[in-house]
Amino acid sequence: IIMSKRITSKETLAKLMATENIFVEHANIPTAGFDLINRKLLLPNWKDISDDVYTLLISHEVGHALYTPTDEWEAAILKEKNASFKQVVNIVEDVRIERLIQQKYPGTARAFRSGYDVLCKSNLFGTQNRKIEDYGLLDRLNLHFKLGHYGYAKIPFSDEERPWVDRVSNCKSFADVLSVAAQLKQFVEENPDSQGKQGDSSTMTQDYDSQTSEISQPSDDQSKKNSGSPN
Repeated sequence: IIMSKRITSKETLAKLMATENIFVEHANIPTAGFDLINRKLLLPNWKDISDDVYTLLISHEVGHALYTPTDEWEAAILKEKNASFKQVVNIVEDVRIERLIQQKYPGTARAFRSGYDVLCKSNLFGTQNRKIEDYGLLDRLNLHFKLGHYGYAKIPFSDEERPWVDRVSNCKSFADVLSVAAQLKQFVEENPDSQGKQGDSSTMTQDYDSQTSEISQPSDDQSKKNSGSPN
């Protein structure tokens, strides 16, 4: 009963933050996501999820609901059916919407900091016992803004790669996101040294729905094994 009331309260919170009557659904999925077309917020059935992690997931996906334009997303991603480009766009867009949602709701900043700490310690991103320098640039940028930005991991970049941190950070509009994502994808394709020792992932998230924008995770085997049930 307590869990049911908690879920109901969080669903209400999500709808209030999104300023629309979005659908909220809990499912056995690897990470949270927002279906832009059907306006559905998807939350994972994680065991013993903390309030801060819950708020982080909701705030992140509400950020997509508020700031990721459905028509532009559909035109750039769905119609082109370019899965690899979608993942790069999602990584860059994550940074923009997390900044905007924290500006709109300053109280969520604490949940982002604390929530990513919990997710880091639970190894959601599969970084434990791995050398982060072995990741490709796309993975490292994603990890920088989710972990390195808060001081939970030190993410290395070469001199040629470091300008991309500022370029991703400085995206103001979704048009900026698309432009930077296209340039970033081209840079990685043209620079083998930035693809990591095992090659940079072409599917940066566990993509269970082509209409959905998710919290990006490196897609190596280790992260897949550990992403389902952080404590």
